[in-house]
Amino acid sequence: MILLLLQGIHLVAQEFEINNFGPNNYRAASDNYDGLEDSKGVWYFANENGVLTYNGSTWRLTTIRDYSSVHALYHQDSGRIYVGGNNEFGYLTGEFKYVSLRGLIDTSTAISEIWNIIEVADNIYFECREKIIRYDGKRAYEIGIQDGYLFQIGNELFASIYNQGLALITKDGYELINEDFNFPNDGAFHAHAMLDHHQDSTTSYLLTTAFNGLYKFNPTSQKIEKWPTEIDELLKNAGIAEVIIWRDSLYAISTLTSGLVFLDENGYVQKALGEDNGLSRPDNQIKTLFDQINPKIEGLINEENGLPTNQLRSLFQDQRGNLWISSLYGISYLKWNDNYDTSFVPRVILKQISKDVPKSKRTLEFRFSTPGYDKSDLEYSFYLEGFEDAWLPWTAAVAKEYTNLDGGAYAFHVKSKTNKGLVSSEVSYSFVVPTPWYKNVWTYLFGFSILSISIFLGVRYRTTRLKMLNRKLEVIIDNRTRELIMQKEQLKTTNEDLRVINAELDNFVYRSSHDLIAPLKSLKGLVNLARHDDPGESQVTYLNMMNSSIVKLENFIKSIMEYSMNVKKEIEHTPIFLDNILEDIIGELKFFDNANKVTFVKAYPLDFAVTTDPYRLKIVLSNLITNSIKYHNYSQNDPYVRVEAFKESGFAEIDVIDNGKGIDPQYIDHIFSMFYRASDIAEGSGLGLYIVKDTLAKIKGSIRVESEIRKGSKFSIRLPDH
Repeated sequence: MILLLLQGIHLVAQEFEINNFGPNNYRAASDNYDGLEDSKGVWYFANENGVLTYNGSTWRLTTIRDYSSVHALYHQDSGRIYVGGNNEFGYLTGEFKYVSLRGLIDTSTAISEIWNIIEVADNIYFECREKIIRYDGKRAYEIGIQDGYLFQIGNELFASIYNQGLALITKDGYELINEDFNFPNDGAFHAHAMLDHHQDSTTSYLLTTAFNGLYKFNPTSQKIEKWPTEIDELLKNAGIAEVIIWRDSLYAISTLTSGLVFLDENGYVQKALGEDNGLSRPDNQIKTLFDQINPKIEGLINEENGLPTNQLRSLFQDQRGNLWISSLYGISYLKWNDNYDTSFVPRVILKQISKDVPKSKRTLEFRFSTPGYDKSDLEYSFYLEGFEDAWLPWTAAVAKEYTNLDGGAYAFHVKSKTNKGLVSSEVSYSFVVPTPWYKNVWTYLFGFSILSISIFLGVRYRTTRLKMLNRKLEVIIDNRTRELIMQKEQLKTTNEDLRVINAELDNFVYRSSHDLIAPLKSLKGLVNLARHDDPGESQVTYLNMMNSSIVKLENFIKSIMEYSMNVKKEIEHTPIFLDNILEDIIGELKFFDNANKVTFVKAYPLDFAVTTDPYRLKIVLSNLITNSIKYHNYSQNDPYVRVEAFKESGFAEIDVIDNGKGIDPQYIDHIFSMFYRASDIAEGSGLGLYIVKDTLAKIKGSIRVESEIRKGSKFSIRLPDH
């Protein structure tokens, strides 16, 4: 069973896992080229942004001069890491600082990327397209070989030179030894690896070409012959990126377009155990490592079974026999779950990190890693001697922080354990946290004395102060009490005067309204009589204007009377049929101007009743229906006023709906204000809707409005139905 996950996670098979690391993991470019492992187990990768290092827990990026991309790396036995980039070469110090050697050769002419670094007889050779640079530790020398790739056999150095063949490198020159080894279609990469090859009793080496397969080279006879494999066509079409000897028995081959493949020393692909495709393969114990690879892809490890891409580049085997692959889309780590014999022992590296926090917090952080092992393969146990009594349980954490440690001597201990149960030796770090002066014993005694005296004096002062404040407070309270009694008597007298004034004012308004309405009705009757005495055309106009003014004044006085009655009249709760109220209102409005042009629609059960104040409900509905008639659109077909009613959850709702002119949205929030009129041409006093809302408040009702210009309006009354 194969489980495939993506970047930063694993492809898990019965025999091996694939871990894929991408930019989200190591915070650099996706393009990676060369790779290697140093003697401590730290992994290095040539990245488009610089040199990446990974100690199994933490990734780190070191940039080189001019932030050049890095293409080649080489680990010297001394521990120095040589670096080759674009128009740049140098080395890393033990503190991961980059030292450039570019100034040792002519800097006026740029060189292309350094694609390979090799060491022979204490000389470091840097290869680029334009030349080969030899560095002896102090000076740099140029060898005039273009498009050449170097190989080492013993202390002899060979070069495969484009359009010339295979050459033996002398001190600062070269001698061609085989001009037949020449493949123009391979470009500058026609031979870029030389490996031991022990297929027979004769010692020979394998030469790698990009698009022409693999060749055997005998350095004694200097003869080269094709080494046939069962995947020659695949290698020619896919292109070989790199070949390495893996676990002393197999050749691991990364391709430019088709992923990774393994060959045994006879040229057979190592794939699913027991797969029979007609080829006779010799027994090989390493075959069992690939018995989960999909046989349909003929033994390839690629995008279909775990790698992030088929476009691979460099390969290297780490000290535990696992395989690292760099590519255009990150770095892949193939880890085998077997008991491969290795002398590599896990060793914890411990770092104490100073935290950028106030000194008063005394915070320390310890970070640890086990180079040669990915943190997913490890657990750690640790304890802080002087603070903890025993080792803490195993955990996947790779850091531990301590805050606010007391003064004293401490020692931090840590050890790691692999997923196979191999426990590393213990690593310790001792340190002393100084005791702050303010935690000294004498400081405590002195502070306690000062505190005791301060408390005594403070309590005495506060007691005296409180007694004085209490006496002052008693005087203030006595004075305020007398003032409040006087104010209460004054308020009582004022309220009684206001009650009498309000009663007289209400009585005045009511009587004045009645006294005014009687002569207005008489005047209105005289105007109607004058209309029947055959007046002239101009007189009719004047009479109509007089009648309109009388109606407005009559409606205004009616509104004042309704408002006054709403204020002073006691609230009644009487069951009443809605239809009876509406019939009264329609009867009163049938002589209203244009009332005959509007259709009145009842959309409720005839027995619909509500328990409320009948007088106030009539005021509300009369004002709403009057407004619907007054501001209707009589030029349209079928103008109407519709009344709907229904009950729900102890409430009754009555809706007055019309298809009239509608209300502009900018006026909706103001129409219930006293004396508010939406425009200068609006008729009426601006009291109608104010009285509606005020009246509903008296009977614990509410109103909401929905309106759209030229579509009409809907006023919804909500009343408690007791």
